[in-house]
Amino acid sequence: MKYRAQILAALLGILGGAACATPEGLHAELIENDAGPVWIVKPEDSICGLDDPRMLSAPAKLQYDRIYRATPEVRRMEKEGIDPASATGILLRQQAQDRIYRTCEFVRERDGYCSIWKAIRHVDGRQVPDVTDKVLPIL
Repeated sequence: MKYRAQILAALLGILGGAACATPEGLHAELIENDAGPVWIVKPEDSICGLDDPRMLSAPAKLQYDRIYRATPEVRRMEKEGIDPASATGILLRQQAQDRIYRTCEFVRERDGYCSIWKAIRHVDGRQVPDVTDKVLPIL
C-alpha cells in the first residue's frame, strides 16, 4: 500500500499529501487513507458530513450550482431583481446555503453517505454517487 501511494505521488508529480494541480487546473489535496482509498478534494467543497478525506468511506457529490439556483431564495432574488450584494440579497443567499446544508444532511443520513461534496474524485477513477436528483425534490 505504501509503495502504491509513492507511485501515485510520483506519477502526479507530488510528494505525500502535498497540494497538486488536477487536470481541471484546480488545487486539490491528495490524501491516502490507511484502508487504501486516495481521494482528491478541496476542503471548501465539503457540504456536510465528514470533511477529513482520510476518514471517507462512502462519499457522495452534488451539483451545487444547479441546486443553489433551484432554491426558493435564489429564485426570489432572480424574480424580484434583488441585488445579491444588498442586505436582502445577502440574507437570501445565506438562507439558500442553509437550506442546501439541511437538505443534504437529511439525504446523507437517510441514504447512509459519510459526506456530501461539491466536487470529489478518487485516484483510481471510481464513480462517486451523485445525489443531486435526491436533494432537488426535497428543497
